[in-house]
Amino acid sequence: MARCRLQVLLVAALIAWAGVVLWLYSSVHSDLTTLRYFGKVYLTQPDKQAVAVTRFNIESIVRATNCTCSDERIPRILHHIFLDGEAAYDAETQHPDPAFRRSWRESCIVHHPYWQHRFWDLDTAEQFLEERYPWFLPIFRGYKRTVAKSDSLRIFLMHAFGGLYVDLDVECFRNGDDMLKGYDIVLQGTAPEEGVTNAVMASAPGHPFWGKAMKALVTNSQLEDDHPINQTGPGIIANLLRLMVPNLPKGKHVNFREHLVGVIPAVAGTKIRVYPLGYHRYSGSWNGYTGRWIVPKMDEYFKEAVSHPDGGQAAQVTTRKGLQPQRH
Repeated sequence: MARCRLQVLLVAALIAWAGVVLWLYSSVHSDLTTLRYFGKVYLTQPDKQAVAVTRFNIESIVRATNCTCSDERIPRILHHIFLDGEAAYDAETQHPDPAFRRSWRESCIVHHPYWQHRFWDLDTAEQFLEERYPWFLPIFRGYKRTVAKSDSLRIFLMHAFGGLYVDLDVECFRNGDDMLKGYDIVLQGTAPEEGVTNAVMASAPGHPFWGKAMKALVTNSQLEDDHPINQTGPGIIANLLRLMVPNLPKGKHVNFREHLVGVIPAVAGTKIRVYPLGYHRYSGSWNGYTGRWIVPKMDEYFKEAVSHPDGGQAAQVTTRKGLQPQRH
């Protein structure tokens, strides 16, 4: 009898283990499928105030970009934010299991050699807000999480100076001048569920999109929900984009090799395009992650994708849930 029970327990354990393996395979396969179509871009051009969501990130790859860029609306300013300061950032990059690698930041600087680079810490952030947006400073100081301060700051930087904001866990494969040419705003689409993030944003200064984002920050500061995704982060960007493109299709991934670059009709004067993105590393430091286990190993795919001016013949990618805010 005891032997029979042991056999039953052994069989049950094997079945349970098989279930775990099957679940892990399904999860990893789903993630890799999502990463394959990793960043689409939504390029929106409502009348004269173009708003775009585009690809650019990535790891260093030397490739000349022959861009005349005569229609430059976005100034050549590269913004990075680490509110704890340069010394704390340096210490983090030297950690055995770092959330950021210095090479990621340097790749973006190297690929934009003629750009002005600005590194924002808490002191310079508060000085900037006190000079330009003093009405927001009490809200900024009231945020309990550093990530909320960083999220909100980048909105004001886009409004005041414009330029290109890039998270410190983003690598740059190449210069992004040609990707910004002709647009007033460039936002980043990302996986999974082909959502919208605030990890990479570019803009001409003074665009009304950011004025609406500021109003959302004020409104959200009075709500009980203080989760940074909704309060200050990508949720704000995604919601504003939904208002601009209310008829965005929903569905599952489509194979971009079977469908060439598509234009999705939305509202009058607006068009949406989808491209593969480069490489946002998703360190997740804002949520206590170190990033070691979630750094994907798909460099060659992303290098190939961004090596083409058209995004590597990508096509329209729709999702089950439409635009979803993403933060990892």
